[in-house]
Amino acid sequence: MNNYRLSTARARRTQRSRHKSDPTDALLIAGVGAREHDLGSPISSGKTEDLRTVVSYRSEQVSSRTKEANRLHADLTLLHPGYQETIKGKLTRPAALNQATRLITRDRGTRARIARRRIATIRRLQKEIADLDRQIEELAHQTGAQTLTAIKGIGTLAAAETLAQVGDPHK
Repeated sequence: MNNYRLSTARARRTQRSRHKSDPTDALLIAGVGAREHDLGSPISSGKTEDLRTVVSYRSEQVSSRTKEANRLHADLTLLHPGYQETIKGKLTRPAALNQATRLITRDRGTRARIARRRIATIRRLQKEIADLDRQIEELAHQTGAQTLTAIKGIGTLAAAETLAQVGDPHK
């Protein structure tokens, strides 16, 4: 790694512009790779890369669920102002979604139809997130997250997110 940095720094000095830029660095790295024969081969991350992918996808799904719940809140506010007095808790919880469904059951307008679709989408996302949580738990176990979960206050998801960010600690 150190030779790589020295080689790119040396190569950058020979360029017209000595300022860092992605296109210049890409060319320099390609040149270093072509002329340096003792550079190590890239190593596949394996399970850690799988964990990173699932953790990232879960984060996207949680974000989608939050956006959908916020939109549902806006719809319910227009359909039934003060609905929060009837429906307690977050609109991502099954009990709150059941109460919201009952609240708009008799409503026939377009906004109510959309709200019902939003509720269905939130429920689907909830199931998908739960499935991803199970996958993350399996992958975290396979990548050695037990050493992190042994620390008080760190659960499987936090350990998985840490491993996904840091990568394989053995490298």
